[in-house]
Amino acid sequence: MQSQTNTAGNQRSGSTPIRIDEVYTLTEFMRRTGLGKDGIRAARRKGLRICKCGRNHYVAGSEWLRFLSSIQADSQHGA
Repeated sequence: MQSQTNTAGNQRSGSTPIRIDEVYTLTEFMRRTGLGKDGIRAARRKGLRICKCGRNHYVAGSEWLRFLSSIQADSQHGA
């Protein structure tokens, strides 16, 4: 849950961290990571899992960290 006391500086995209123990709506996830629609599509092609429940889409913080670890490992193996 997001605090109501955020400053204007925390509202910029990519400035609020993703927590491993939280689940985010896709819109909130995109705001926090700074990814746009194309970035989300690219991440999904590379293995980011997004959960769909009805019309809503969610990303788990633990999934984001798993995904980042996997692409880091892929880039180290390819280098």
